[in-house]
Amino acid sequence: MRIGNRSSIIILFILSFVLLIQPAYAFDPLAFTKFLGFQLNDKDTLADVQKALGPATIISTGDGAASSDDIYYVTKDGSAVLNFNSGEMGGSTTLLGFSICKSSHFKFIKGQALKLTKNLDKITVQGVFLGMSKKSFDNLFKDKVNSTEPFDSPEITIKSKYSELSLNGHEKIFDKEENKTVDYDDAIMIHANFDNNGLYSFWVTRVVQN
Repeated sequence: MRIGNRSSIIILFILSFVLLIQPAYAFDPLAFTKFLGFQLNDKDTLADVQKALGPATIISTGDGAASSDDIYYVTKDGSAVLNFNSGEMGGSTTLLGFSICKSSHFKFIKGQALKLTKNLDKITVQGVFLGMSKKSFDNLFKDKVNSTEPFDSPEITIKSKYSELSLNGHEKIFDKEENKTVDYDDAIMIHANFDNNGLYSFWVTRVVQN
């Protein structure tokens, strides 16, 4: 019995040590480009979002590289506004970005947002949710990038009221026209704003280009 107890203690000690040296969070930038089943800069379009969530009006502003095409939804309980975005780089159709914002921090324009008729599960993106503390948010990105796609070291800006990450990945895509694999840059931007009540807005954009 004594030998068994001693062995159990040793095993528990080893397991505890292993857990301590493991990273608390595996930071994969690509995971942050997925929201409510939609993937940024892939095959999903604004029309796909409208089909799934409702026929929100597409609001187009700006010209050329500064153009933006957006649709907005208000959650059924009215607490948050969801935005899906495209632009010139996405042919004004392909999803390039999304954002989540507390309704109390969003300036509404009449007819701009469509109210959802169904409740959504808790709106989270890889552990990010409205109201979370800034410390908890920043801790999500303390570890090195761990992704199936190679990424350069992220550029991180941390201020008292916002945090921003800029990541540049390198993706190989087969080009049917050129009949060969082409190297593409995969630029991902993650931005979060905070006040005394925690996170009040969060947005992610992704642009893939060669």
